[in-house]
Amino acid sequence: MDQPGNTEETLSRAGLTLLKESSFPTVSPMTAWKLVIGAGVKPDSVVLDDSPGHLDKVDEEWLEIATRAQVLVAGVPFWIHVAGPGARRQGWRKVMITGPVQLAENLGTYAGEPEFVAMDLGERVVCGVTSEEDETWIVSARLDGSPLTDRK
Repeated sequence: MDQPGNTEETLSRAGLTLLKESSFPTVSPMTAWKLVIGAGVKPDSVVLDDSPGHLDKVDEEWLEIATRAQVLVAGVPFWIHVAGPGARRQGWRKVMITGPVQLAENLGTYAGEPEFVAMDLGERVVCGVTSEEDETWIVSARLDGSPLTDRK
């Protein structure tokens, strides 16, 4: 059974089109999540939850960071995983951006608390969004542990 954040309808509201997978990543979603939420992680960007338009700002920051990290490449699909009930049993979803990006508003367990991680098709880089106590973090990382040299 799909979890709410991974349904085709929810992904569509977020500006994504769900694609048929012809292959599946070898990297597990939990491996990617550990790079985004693990101890000692330093965010690329922090958006305060009480700032005006914070969900739009999260989307803007995520798009910029994911593009810079090469998770997003124009016209190329990518993998996405959304946190929530049943997430450990749910695999990656292959998607493309096909509409206005509203990931922060639609992809998470609770309204206004985005929780998702994306990975490039080559399985080299991830870029995730996590809701912390009073802020939202955007984090990018290489799966091989090497530093991202093009961070701000």
